Amino acid sequence: MDNYDLFVKKNIELYGEEVIRYRREFHKNPEIGFEEYKTSEMIVNYLNDIGLKAIRRVAKTGVVVDINPHIDFYCVAIRVDIDALPITEETGMDYQSLNVGKMHACGHDGHISIGLGIARILNEIKDSLQARVRIIFQPAEEGLGGAKQMILDGVLDNPKPDLILGLHIWPSLESGKIGIKEGPIMAAGDKFTLRLIGVEGHGSSPHLAIDPTIMAAEIIQGFQNIVGRKIDSLKPAVISVGTITSGKSFNTIPYDVLMTGTTRYIDENLQGELKKNMEMLIENITKLNGGSYEFNYEPTFNVTNSDRRLVELCIKAMDEKRLSNNLVYLQNPSMASEDFSEYEKYVPGLYFFIGNKNEEKGCTFPLHSSKFKIDEDILLKAVEILCYLIKYYVDNKEVEIDRRV
Repeated sequence: MDNYDLFVKKNIELYGEEVIRYRREFHKNPEIGFEEYKTSEMIVNYLNDIGLKAIRRVAKTGVVVDINPHIDFYCVAIRVDIDALPITEETGMDYQSLNVGKMHACGHDGHISIGLGIARILNEIKDSLQARVRIIFQPAEEGLGGAKQMILDGVLDNPKPDLILGLHIWPSLESGKIGIKEGPIMAAGDKFTLRLIGVEGHGSSPHLAIDPTIMAAEIIQGFQNIVGRKIDSLKPAVISVGTITSGKSFNTIPYDVLMTGTTRYIDENLQGELKKNMEMLIENITKLNGGSYEFNYEPTFNVTNSDRRLVELCIKAMDEKRLSNNLVYLQNPSMASEDFSEYEKYVPGLYFFIGNKNEEKGCTFPLHSSKFKIDEDILLKAVEILCYLIKYYVDNKEVEIDRRV
């Protein structure tokens, strides 16, 4: 074990409690996309306290910090997301959310603390790294376009990173395991909004009204038939309705129904096919029922990939550090989506999962659940692995990687 590795391990032991303490503070104070003002302030204060000065505020509530800002010839970027979700927490933990109706139900509080832990350790060993390390604390990952705004504000400029790393806490993997996969690891995903318009009337006389709730029921069922009967069965696809809003009275047929939802797919050629089939179904059902509709389909996420050479180097690094037993080679991509894919339009990326499943600690609930919990031991494991990976990529920077234009 070389001096770098020993220093990483020593400082994880030294600062481990600090990483967990900060994670709990972020968890108590969740903020949704582009409203992460307190979160951003806590990040900046921490970075200042540990002596980092090359700090920029971008994309309204985002933060970027460079370690070794004087180095321009090689740059490794790390992206961590910082936003929470509009979910009411039901974990019962001592550090449960203090912001009613908001919760870190996707593990981003853990991601922030991992990023801060890396900043703490690498800042103290920066002379051993012949590279700049840029840590990107990104707001508004949950479908609000945070990555696009960060890129517009220049986080991939001066200098352009040679590669970018990202991770996600993952509830279906055993705690501490690292899930990797060459190529697609997370799906593309879009948002849609549908308003169905009918004619309101008394619930006792449906023949005198045009019922948009009937149209909604037929359309939701039809969406599943699109996936099951219109899309190639060898190409995974999902259409899910997330919200339905209608009516104000139990005995009144409402005027309209508003629903929102998402599509997911791995083959990006399916985007147009899904949209076309959805609108054809909606048009036919509303016409048959005598109603009308307003339909908006919004492309949101691209497929998130892991660069082949970066995956190969990751495997070699884990083997060299005797951590290969921690690796899980994923057979299929997740149908969840990530705007980390926006960075990969410009920079080669490695994205991986760190397992969180621990039945003894009650860490068994899925992402976006009101009962989602983090096994905090994995935070330090993620800090350690990312510190190793960064050094390995820097030491092997001459290896050819698929560099974007």
